[in-house]
Amino acid sequence: MKMSEAEFARQLAAATKRGEDRLKTEPLAKAVSWDHSLGAVIDLNNGCRVCVPLRLLPELKHAKPRQLQNVEIMGVGQAVQWPDLDQQFGIAELLEDVWNTPLMAEADRRSGKA
Repeated sequence: MKMSEAEFARQLAAATKRGEDRLKTEPLAKAVSWDHSLGAVIDLNNGCRVCVPLRLLPELKHAKPRQLQNVEIMGVGQAVQWPDLDQQFGIAELLEDVWNTPLMAEADRRSGKA
């Protein structure tokens, strides 16, 4: 069944609105750098700074320091990449990895959240 132009326009507008709304609430990278002691340092659009240690990025463990320094934001900030290593990581997934560490679980337990 062929979609009418009006229906296509309606669906496109609805999808565009959903995407724009998602970008307003989704954590996005605004800056990223590599620190040899902290790992990936990511500044988010909500003002938070997240450090992702190398142990949470096993795909990068054999990288040379120069390769780790060459990190950049992809697109509107939904991911970061190491182009020299052909590695990309989504911000949402990195945040999940950081928050699921034993240290964060202990912090949640102590604060009564667990």
